[in-house]
Amino acid sequence: MTKNSYGSVLRQDLSNLSQYIQRHRSEIAAINKPACYDSHFEKMEDRLITIMQATEDASNTIMSTVEEGEKLLAHLVDGMDKAAN
Repeated sequence: MTKNSYGSVLRQDLSNLSQYIQRHRSEIAAINKPACYDSHFEKMEDRLITIMQATEDASNTIMSTVEEGEKLLAHLVDGMDKAAN
């Protein structure tokens, strides 16, 4: 075998090795991705639950305040009606 043919064989072997490594890197990345992906969604789920709870709390506060305001308004109107009679 000539020096040139050894170089050609070596280049081919290195190319094959490079492809092999790249393929396995991709496979490892694909294996690791779902865990990261799930973790990301778990964090998002926690944030959304917190947002939903805060929204519910705010809505309850607003509704309670409106109901209290309606009671006060009704009491005020009732007092004005009594005063007018």
